[in-house]
Amino acid sequence: MALEVQQVIYDAHDYPITCVSLNRSRGEIYSGGQDNLIKVWCAESGKLLRIQQGHKGWVNDMIFVPHVKLLFSGSVDGTILAWSEKGVDIQTVDFGGAVFCLAWNAKRYNLVAGGNGNIAIYKVSKPDPYHLNQVGKSTFGKDATFDGLKVLKFVVSVRNHTDLIKGLACSDNGRIFSAGYDKAICMYDSERPKEVCVKFEKCHNGAICSLAYDSDNNWIITGSYDGTVKIWSQEGRCLDVFEGLADTVTGLAYISATKSYWVSGKGNRLVAYDPRSPANISAYIKATSRLDEFKITKLQQVPLSDSIVGVTADRQLVLWAYNHSAAYRCLTGHSDWVESMTIVRRRE
Repeated sequence: MALEVQQVIYDAHDYPITCVSLNRSRGEIYSGGQDNLIKVWCAESGKLLRIQQGHKGWVNDMIFVPHVKLLFSGSVDGTILAWSEKGVDIQTVDFGGAVFCLAWNAKRYNLVAGGNGNIAIYKVSKPDPYHLNQVGKSTFGKDATFDGLKVLKFVVSVRNHTDLIKGLACSDNGRIFSAGYDKAICMYDSERPKEVCVKFEKCHNGAICSLAYDSDNNWIITGSYDGTVKIWSQEGRCLDVFEGLADTVTGLAYISATKSYWVSGKGNRLVAYDPRSPANISAYIKATSRLDEFKITKLQQVPLSDSIVGVTADRQLVLWAYNHSAAYRCLTGHSDWVESMTIVRRRE
């Protein structure tokens, strides 16, 4: 019952990797970088399948949405691109400024994008398979979108932050959460985000640079430049604080199968927390999940799956996948054979 390394891809990009995503049904890993490219890799063999070009600046974030079988990417060039599973750019949307993060609202079928102080919400339509296939066969690239295949429709833009938004997440009931460099967390009603929004300020001592959502407990998880990870209720109450990273938090992921949080930092250390204890469980799972083998600088939680994709300082891609038959923890301490064990019930 643990996350095991399924694939490691070396030298994925010539420039630093900025974002990753995963298409579990096709077994494909997506990586975006400062080279303005999106690369697609086979999760099983690690082979490069194709390169998708369309952005004119760094690709800051990507998300593959199984509901509509589309990949969405956001860039510093101010655009959001919608890609088919075959790698065809089927629509380009002008965001009006750099895009820093993306999230999927499954209840509303909305794509949420975060920029410099504002979020924008787009209604997503599942493309007709026939028209999508025709676009894939087009030899004119972007000209194929002129046939009327539009999957993103702008709904609303809301500005409640005063600095860059670096984290977005959506709950199962459709609520939207955002966090940014202004140290604030905003919670929106997805039906009326302009009218119904609650803002909690001074949530960290430093800028908030990562956000994740614990779907089992309905908690919000934030990571900051101050080196702490905090757990929040949807009412804005701080439930717990994890300290000890001593550097910037660069990635957060919640793994529902193991009920644990994984955290990456600029010190290239990968740390695992059990929020139920609460405790740092890195020492217990580092052997089964190979935590110490990779200098992870960024983590990406894969929506609707128990998989995580990590990026290393050496431009590697590391895919962890949940194995229900794997050892959950590895306990060390003996210097010779372990011949017997017993379980002692703890006295209440």
